[in-house]
Amino acid sequence: MDLQLAVDRLRTRCPGLRLVALGLDYDSAAATTPAAYLVAEEEQAEPPELIGSRTQRVELRFSVSLVVASAARQAGIGGGLTAAIEAARADVLDALRGWLPDGCDWPVEHRGGRLVASEVGRAVWSDTFAVGFLRE
Repeated sequence: MDLQLAVDRLRTRCPGLRLVALGLDYDSAAATTPAAYLVAEEEQAEPPELIGSRTQRVELRFSVSLVVASAARQAGIGGGLTAAIEAARADVLDALRGWLPDGCDWPVEHRGGRLVASEVGRAVWSDTFAVGFLRE
């Protein structure tokens, strides 16, 4: 799967995100929030079902890292980060779960998420997704 398809979908379906991009650029992330960064994490292929066949089912796992900041950041307090993460996550989950990208044979599934980084007034949360396709 071309992750640019997911970038384009998030740009269309998540108007609250000020930036959606491939890769993870913490310097840009500090300046523009809320932001989503997509990164391919892992690809696993199953053995072909038939001897001599080249066709394999492939699962691509990718992450969407959300960078959020609270209005209280300048004041030096962390309030509002949880709400900002949950709002951004809700939009991303709604946009990606169950979506069948072009060229894929199984829809996108949410696999889980975790807090990656947190500091006063800013947090990074990463959700992992998986999508499947047949590789000839």
